[in-house]
Amino acid sequence: MYIVQDGLAEVVIADRHGAEHLLSRIGSGGTLGEMALFTGQPASATVRAVSDVEVLVLTREEFEQVADSLPVVYRNLGAILSRRLSRTNSRWLRAYTGRIVLLQDAGAPPAARVRPGV
Repeated sequence: MYIVQDGLAEVVIADRHGAEHLLSRIGSGGTLGEMALFTGQPASATVRAVSDVEVLVLTREEFEQVADSLPVVYRNLGAILSRRLSRTNSRWLRAYTGRIVLLQDAGAPPAARVRPGV
């Protein structure tokens, strides 16, 4: 996990067409890489420095030592990740506002049919 000490970084993700979308900007005091730290999975986004960036690097073991002695660290990271998820969900929903989906009954069994008013 990285804690930004100084500078600014952008977090971007590419869609299936290769177009990049800005997810967030992380400045001094912000964190990067916490999802990969918790899941052990590769990073889900790309981080680019907008300016010179100085970071503090915490290995999984170092993070666990800090968090074991200061459990509030888990709560704070949970709040950070929740805000990021909420922001990402809101952006995704705005991108799909106004779209219409048409469902056609192609001989589905009665229990699977959409009933008006339900």
